[in-house]
Amino acid sequence: MSEIEDSKQNNLDYSRSKSNLSESKVAGNQSGRDNNITNNITNNIINHPPESTMSSLYKELEVENSENKSLKNKVNDLEYYLTEAQYNVGRTLEEKLIDGGRQSDVKLATIQKERANKKLHRHSTKISAQKIYVFILSKLHNDFRTYISPLIEQDYDKSMVEERISDKVIEPMIEFLESNKLELNHDDIRGLIYLLTGDCHLEWTVYADLSSDI
Repeated sequence: MSEIEDSKQNNLDYSRSKSNLSESKVAGNQSGRDNNITNNITNNIINHPPESTMSSLYKELEVENSENKSLKNKVNDLEYYLTEAQYNVGRTLEEKLIDGGRQSDVKLATIQKERANKKLHRHSTKISAQKIYVFILSKLHNDFRTYISPLIEQDYDKSMVEERISDKVIEPMIEFLESNKLELNHDDIRGLIYLLTGDCHLEWTVYADLSSDI
């Protein structure tokens, strides 16, 4: 091969090598950029999940506490749960529990109801706390009617009803409270169930009229 031909071949090999190196660099950079974008999106989803209603209300509560805001009036939805239902038949919590075969529960139920009621009213000077209680009472009302009322209507054994109350009403509520800024415990939740009972939003008897005015 002549010197001229040899020189041309070397130049051609060099050009090809340079071209391959350039393509590899572009491909590598492109892949890295895509990975960074994907990682950023994933991190944002993991680190910044959608805020729950309860978390949002807790933030409002912190603001109200820091500003020392208070009010005397109650939001309408809370007022609904704290007054006797329109279909009330005028029976007390004690009478309802006795009618439901729960004579042994009356004393403790009355204590838990009063303690929960006092805690609710202590918190209710904040509008955000009232909203939180509306969600709590609404969920308790709905879950009790969904999971417990059918068992009562079918006259299930008390132990079965109690197990279902724990599994389907109280424990889910504790989880629902998330960071639990109002510091409600299991007894408080049961007390709120009895509060709803006392205001005739819930019944414990087989023959009770379980209709609702909602």
